[in-house]
Order: sequence, then structure tokens, then C-alpha cells
Amino acid sequence: MSNLLDKASVILTPTAYNTSEALCVKPSDGTGDFDFSRATEATRINSLGLVETIGINLPRINYEGGCGSWLFEPQSTNLFDYSEDFSDSFWTKDVATISSNSIISPDGTQNASTLVSSNTTSQQLIKGSFSVISGNDYTVSFFAKKKDFDYIQIRFEGRGAPFQAGGVWFNIDNGTLGTQETGYTGTITDYGNGWYRCTSTATATSSATATIRVQLASSDNSSTIVGNGTDGTYIWGAQTEALSYPTSYIPTSGSTVTRNKGLCTNGGSLASINSPEGVLYIEAAALAAITEERRIVLSNGTNTYRVIIRITAPDTIKFFVGVVSNQASHTATGVVTTNFNRMAISWKENDIRFYLNGTNIFTDTSSNPFPADTLNILNFSSPDGSSNPFFGKTKCAAIWKEALTDAELISLTTL
Repeated sequence: MSNLLDKASVILTPTAYNTSEALCVKPSDGTGDFDFSRATEATRINSLGLVETIGINLPRINYEGGCGSWLFEPQSTNLFDYSEDFSDSFWTKDVATISSNSIISPDGTQNASTLVSSNTTSQQLIKGSFSVISGNDYTVSFFAKKKDFDYIQIRFEGRGAPFQAGGVWFNIDNGTLGTQETGYTGTITDYGNGWYRCTSTATATSSATATIRVQLASSDNSSTIVGNGTDGTYIWGAQTEALSYPTSYIPTSGSTVTRNKGLCTNGGSLASINSPEGVLYIEAAALAAITEERRIVLSNGTNTYRVIIRITAPDTIKFFVGVVSNQASHTATGVVTTNFNRMAISWKENDIRFYLNGTNIFTDTSSNPFPADTLNILNFSSPDGSSNPFFGKTKCAAIWKEALTDAELISLTTL
């Protein structure tokens, strides 16, 4: 594959950035670099595996899982006023106490708390509240690390509230998901050093104030523990957002905080793209398994001439080439879009080929060529640079000024 990349005219990998720019490996003179915008700070997992804040309009190279990728996310708001200071009165303590700054947190500082049990047998927890709108999905997340108890629970309170009572259990001893009660879905993700990010998602059935619990648990599907006044669980980084999936951590310290969306657009140039023939290659993963359409488009800035890779469902990727009108299209189903997939579109007159993970999934032998000097912009969005933004993780975007052979396309896209 390295020889193939040597032949490419545009290569964007998670390597370097400036303020408002994601920098290409090729061309190296800056003519192919991408514009980037995000009007707020945001966090990422850095190369040391720590949660780190990145400044306004700085693209994020995220190392979650150990391998770097560009992270592009939608706007989201942490609806908890205090995400780290569980001693604040925002968090109600119910038969439990908080010991602050007791251990190193996922951001590398000693600011994580211990949720300490009381010397009794009961449900023991802290809880916080936030406003919800009927019909919206909400995802609660927090980081937990085992001290004494094997499990912890996120529980939504009921009794006339906008959610039915229920929640999810998490095994923080071995990093596995426990019981998910009806109406709730959960995830647990290993963040290293014994820390796990636990999430629970549900849909609000009315517009009102909701209350969630972070609750000690010693076994799956059990809400009562035998406390002793000293045993507990480490916690940090609580977040609630009006989405059906969790996004990167948004710290708060007294009020809700919004992280704006990140847009990566305007890469490439007429000098680096050959319109009559070429290849667009993307290695990327969707941020979540949702039906919202997300696009990566090579075009002339309009819908007249365009080469499109778009994720339209949790298991669907669509490939499209348009020369004025529809030229060639194909829908690939059964794809896990939240996994990294290698996708390529090769085009020239009477020869359009789509490749996915080492397989030729479509060929068109009766296609019209693009006129010279038409394709000149690569956007992680629609051609207008704003609609249908691609929210996900990207390891590589590349363009060739020639149509590649089948053997080269197989080599390029094989996982």
C-alpha cells in the first residue's frame, strides 16, 4: 500500500494541524490542506491515553483505542452543571458520601472522586437532574473505576418522570456490560488504567425534569449493597446529552457547556485532482449507528459534478458518481458502519468501479467522463460545505489523478 500512497496526489492522515486547518501529507506545499472550524474547545484522547482539551478551531487527532484518527463530531451540550465536582449540592447524596480528589482521573490529574458507601444495607447513590423534551433521546455517561465493588449502575428515576424507572448495570471489574432493563441501552468502553466509560440511553416520554442516579452495586441486576462506611467506587466525568449516543467528554463546573460541531472542508485543488479520471479513497468509521446521512464528497462545489461516499444507516454505505445527472450508484448493506471501513471510487470514461474492504462491489462500463478542471474540492460534507456533515473518525482520505487497476484497488481497500 505504501507504493500506492506514493502515487497519490492528495493524502490526509491524522498527522498534523494548525488553527483552522487539517494539514495534508501530500501535497506538502499547503495547497491541498483542509479548512476546519469548531467555535468552542473540545476534548480528545491524546497519544498518552489521557482526556485532553483542544482549543477553538483546532482539529482533533483522537487516540481512543490506541490508533490516531481525525474526530469530527456534532454539536452537543453536557446538561449536568458539575461533571467532576460531585461534592457540590447539584449532586444529591442518598445514603452515600463523596470523597473528592482521591485518585488520578482519566485526564491525568488527581481530581476523581470516591462514591463511598454508608454502614448499612440499602440502595446507595448520588443523583442529578436535568430538563428533557418529549421524544428526544438522552445519553448519560460517566467514568468509573473499581475500588471495592464489581458493578455500578446508571438508573433513571420514574414515578411520573419523563423516563420509566430503569437502567443499566456495568461490570467495572472486567469491563463487560451487565443487565439492560427494557427501554435502556448501554455501552462500556475501556479507557485504560482501570477506568471505564459507562453509558445509558433512553427516550423521554414527556417534557419535564429528569433525575438519574449513579448507584453502587455489588452484583448484576441488584440495586442493594452491604455498605461499611469505607468501601466505594471511583467516579469522574459525568455527562448527559440530547443524543442517542455518547460523544467526547464535555467538562462542566457550574453550568451546562456546549461543544460546537466540527467541520472539515475545502481540501484539494484543481492542481491535485484530475477530473477525467481518478480515485477517491476513504478509511473511516461512523460515530454512531444512526440513520442520519453523513457524506464525504469530491465535487466542484455544486451538485453538478460529484463523487460521493455516504453513510445512510447503521449498516448501509452508498457510493455515487454524478456527471450532471445520476451516472452510477450502488448501495452496500450489511456493513458495520461504526467499524473502520476502506472505501474507494475509481472513475474514468466507461469505467466506474466501487470497492469496499477489498471487494469490487459495483462496475459501470458505460459512463460519461467528467470534463477537465471540474472536480476541485473534497468536503467531509455535501458540496456546499455545511449540510450532511460527516460525523465520525477518519484514518485516511486520499485522491489519485489516475484510475487504479483492480489489483491496486483490492490492495488499497483490503483491511
